[in-house]
Amino acid sequence: MDVERTIESLRSQVVSLGHEALIASDAYTGFAVVTRERPDLIIMSLTLPGGSSLAMLERLRAGASTASTPVIILVDSTDKTGNVPKDPLVRLLQKPTNAAALQALFSQLLRPAPAPEPDSGSFGADMGGLGDAGPLPPLSEPRAMPMDMGAPTDDDLPPGETIEL
Repeated sequence: MDVERTIESLRSQVVSLGHEALIASDAYTGFAVVTRERPDLIIMSLTLPGGSSLAMLERLRAGASTASTPVIILVDSTDKTGNVPKDPLVRLLQKPTNAAALQALFSQLLRPAPAPEPDSGSFGADMGGLGDAGPLPPLSEPRAMPMDMGAPTDDDLPPGETIEL
C-alpha cells in the first residue's frame, strides 16, 4: 500500500530528527490520540480516512488543550488547498516529504527546548543552617511513631482474619 509506505517513511524521518512519532489509522483515532497524548506537533494528510482533515483542524482549534498545537498538513499535487484556513500554526508540506523539509518546518513551528541551567555549585545555598528553625518543643507525652517495614499486619488481611505469631 502506498499510504502505509508514506506513513512509515514519515515516521522514520520524524524519528531520525529526534522526535517520537505516534500514528493513527484514521481521523477519529487520530483525534483521540491527540487529545490523550497532547503532542507538540501534529502531522496529518489533507485526505484522511474516516473524516475530513479540515473538520479535524476545526475540532483541534476549538479544544482548549489543542488550540495552539502546530499542524503540518501533507498534500499531493492533485489536492486542492484553497479551503485550508490561513492559520499561523498550520503549514502545508508537499508529498513525498524529506527530512530537510520536515526539519525546516519543525524549526518554524516548535519552540526549542529550554537549555539546562548551568551548575553554579551552590547546592543547598538557599537552605539555611540546620539550627535556624530553633529547638523543637518538648513532647508532652511519649508517642509511638508509625513505621511500615513491609511486614504484614492485621490491617493487611481480609476482615475476620488475624496473624498468629
